[in-house]
Amino acid sequence: MAAKKRAAPTDLASAIADTTSEAWRDFIASASADDLDRALDGVTWSQPRAYEPGFLVPNALFTGRGKTKKLLHYRSVVALAAAPSAGAASLRASVTSLGLEGDPDRPLDLAPLEAFVSLRWLQVKSAAALPGIDAVRNASRLDVERIATVDLTIMEGGRFEEAMIARSRIAGGVPRARKLRLIGVEGAVRASASELGIMADDGARALGPIDSDAEALDIYNSPSLRTIELGALPALRSLRLSCLNELETVSGLDRCAGLRRASLYLVGMTTLPTFPDTLEELDVETSLDDAASLASLVRLRKLRLASWTAPSGLPPVIARMEHLEHLSVRSTPLDELLPVLGQLPALRSLALRNYPFERVPELDRLVPQVEVLSLEDCRGGFMEHDALHRMPNLRQLRLAGSTLDMFKKQLDPRIRERGVDVRFDR
Repeated sequence: MAAKKRAAPTDLASAIADTTSEAWRDFIASASADDLDRALDGVTWSQPRAYEPGFLVPNALFTGRGKTKKLLHYRSVVALAAAPSAGAASLRASVTSLGLEGDPDRPLDLAPLEAFVSLRWLQVKSAAALPGIDAVRNASRLDVERIATVDLTIMEGGRFEEAMIARSRIAGGVPRARKLRLIGVEGAVRASASELGIMADDGARALGPIDSDAEALDIYNSPSLRTIELGALPALRSLRLSCLNELETVSGLDRCAGLRRASLYLVGMTTLPTFPDTLEELDVETSLDDAASLASLVRLRKLRLASWTAPSGLPPVIARMEHLEHLSVRSTPLDELLPVLGQLPALRSLALRNYPFERVPELDRLVPQVEVLSLEDCRGGFMEHDALHRMPNLRQLRLAGSTLDMFKKQLDPRIRERGVDVRFDR
């Protein structure tokens, strides 16, 4: 028996609701103004959360479940783009952000978005391609995710404030953005951005070389990544590596002559890479075996070491950091650390974290110049802490999580009487 031929829809509503047919495009192209306005009756735009793109909230015509709902939502966008009435124009002008999701096996045409003159943020997920993407060339933010092939060369003349390209194959170059995130990449990376964030593909072992004019580079949440190669990064000032549990080597740091700040959080290396001697700020929250790689960082002004193990050889290395203004340590034995503090003439801020204090050391004698002192998470008797009220330049005392946080009445009242700002919050 021959298959029964599907009857062509006879009105706009049935055409748009027919998820098995492309006839809805013809209806939108040929529908009268009255038909389009009736189809859009009750449709409004809403952005319920500032950190998510907005959506057209449809009337019953565009209601569906699962994949059907996504298709019907896209059709409401196309219908609104074509509607000629003043009411539709006003609604289009109210749309500043949109989130669209398509079929991974089919292209999603973005050309109708040309009509949304106020659109500043577009998020698109799941499509084979994005024809007409130049319709959003004036947007300030673009997020694309799981696009089989997306050609962004036509947009290279634009400059986004923010852009995210996730698990998509890019044809041509990546558009310039002030803040750019690349997710699901491996191997060589070439991108233009002031701030560049990279999350490697699941299972990727190597990343780089990374060539960019970025001032800030953030590589994160890539648990299988073992090697990172930094290429040409002439403008790099800040580097952050985080949640890279298998990371073994970072090469090319010697070429980053302008690097000023670096942060390592939960990385696999137990020995720091060799940073250029231009480094001024270093924040490390991972386990380190030794401090030898810090010896060349003679320009450091800020050092935070939150290692749960005591790196060997740290105190003599710190003693040579004559420009150090802020020092935060944990685990290093105090009997080794305290004697070198007096050799840091520029020190103004000191944090001793997670130490078991029965008696606060004579910091008034060792570091009288310190203005900000943190004893956060320090537990113990704390019965003798009179050295604190004798510190001549102390302006702020931080005690969150300490014994004095739990027993605030034990705090020597002379500390506050001197005008010291005592803080128990973090």
